[in-house]
Amino acid sequence: MVSRKLSNLILAIFLIAVFLTMPLAVGCVTNEPIPETPVKPETSATPAMEPITLSFNGAMQNAEDIFGQTILYFCDEVTDRTDGLVNFTYNWSFSLTHPGEEIDAMNTGLSDMAFFPAVFYPAKLFLYNFDHCVLGGSTDYDKSILWSEPLIHDKGWMLHKEIENLNMKLLFAETAVSYDLESKMPITRLDDFKGKKIKVPGYYGANHVKAAGAAVLSPTMADISMMLETGALDGTITPRNVTFPFKIYEFATHNTPINWGCWLCAIGVIDLDLFNSFPEDIQQIFVDVGRESTVYFWEICGAQHKQQRQAMEDSGVIFHDPFPQEDQSKWLDIGGEYIRQWLDEAEEKGLGSEAKELMEVYFALQEEKAGHVWPDALKKQLN
Repeated sequence: MVSRKLSNLILAIFLIAVFLTMPLAVGCVTNEPIPETPVKPETSATPAMEPITLSFNGAMQNAEDIFGQTILYFCDEVTDRTDGLVNFTYNWSFSLTHPGEEIDAMNTGLSDMAFFPAVFYPAKLFLYNFDHCVLGGSTDYDKSILWSEPLIHDKGWMLHKEIENLNMKLLFAETAVSYDLESKMPITRLDDFKGKKIKVPGYYGANHVKAAGAAVLSPTMADISMMLETGALDGTITPRNVTFPFKIYEFATHNTPINWGCWLCAIGVIDLDLFNSFPEDIQQIFVDVGRESTVYFWEICGAQHKQQRQAMEDSGVIFHDPFPQEDQSKWLDIGGEYIRQWLDEAEEKGLGSEAKELMEVYFALQEEKAGHVWPDALKKQLN
């Protein structure tokens, strides 16, 4: 009897123990996350676009100059950021086109992209060449990026529209340094121009130098050195980074800064239909890298400009100060109202409102970003 009671007691204690420990055991099991079966990645995932190789026409540039370096910077960054999806081939040093043939080469499928001076197209890119009539802008190249970058990429919508009308997309642009007067003899006053034979680029610049009493010529860069040496030419007004490779300074040992201002020049473009065929993320990469390439060119061009001056000084070139302020003011007074002429021509082309807004934005950005003080003779032409 006792034994039976003892057995029942032991059984009861056992059941109570099991009952008390069950929540702990169940808790341990139910609180542990259940691992999910890993999903095997697709081994043949289709990319957003097929790999593509674009042909880039470097036109007159080569891979070693600062223009070629900018092209390579752009292309290398695009290839890297697209993980190798977009690659490039190149045509350098007139191997595909000569000046003025770049747009036709793109429109006929000979190239997908190009980099060329907009000055080759004064009619087709009328708006983009606006600053050639402004002979008194900021000459401070160190500050030029402060106004040129927002002008090109933010506020210059009319520049993009004009280029898109030619079935091209503007991606990056070059801001060139202001002009130097390289001459065989000192030309340090406005009156020194009288009777001199000077090479001057552009319609407005040529008329401005004629107004000072000089004879204006337009030889090719390849002919300038010989003409200086023989006396057929007395000087040339050209940006330093253009003349330096030709060693013009060996024949024209006097250098005077001409305060016409830094100006927009070469542009990097892509075929618009091709660009629009890209997925949005690829388009954004092109746009982002394009803006960075505008800054990249400014950085290497500014450094080169200083190096070139040092090399010229080492070779014996004498650098003079710009014309005295009274001479600069007089030059603007005797010259034509070129800004107003350009605005009138824009009106005739049906581009009056775009041209007026572009010029006003340009003036405002140089004042705000570069601290430039515009001469009254130029400001009044906007009205």
